[in-house]
Amino acid sequence: MKTLLQNLRDTLQRRQRYLNLKASRLLKSPKRLVLTIVGLGAISFLGYFIVSNLVVSLGDSIDRKVFWKVNAKELKRGNYVLIQTDEKDIFAKGKLISKIVGCASGEVLEIKDNEYYCGEDYLGRAKNKSRTGISVTPFNPCGSSYCKYQVPEGQYFVVGTHKDSYDSRYFGFVDADKIVAKLLPLW
Repeated sequence: MKTLLQNLRDTLQRRQRYLNLKASRLLKSPKRLVLTIVGLGAISFLGYFIVSNLVVSLGDSIDRKVFWKVNAKELKRGNYVLIQTDEKDIFAKGKLISKIVGCASGEVLEIKDNEYYCGEDYLGRAKNKSRTGISVTPFNPCGSSYCKYQVPEGQYFVVGTHKDSYDSRYFGFVDADKIVAKLLPLW
């Protein structure tokens, strides 16, 4: 009866002979070798392309979870975006976050007692405490209970779909240079 160690050694020797046979076949046929290298290169490139452009949103902030990243030339209301947050932000802490453009540059943001609107679209209500009980100050460029304010050029008011989303209702307008990409929802 063979021992476990002997069985393992025999299996490794058989696999080595098989790999040597495959390698010798590739080396005997330059065409096959070139096709194998090109095929592996194409698969590697495709894998890199997919991984570098696929975005998965893990939080509860928005209703979509899987996106394809594209360059953002011009953004409009309703576009999903990927934002680079500031490292000093007490909640986002420099992470990439995904949101929806609620109000684009040039549109009018209206705030009525912490209720936010862009045109006729309701964007949500700001709270005074986070879900974890931390005090937060709702964003209001006017400083009054009623505010009507045009979103400055090159800036966006972004929101989530969840009532507890951490978004522009708290951190204010987002500069265009902080928007890493436009996101096309896949799922």
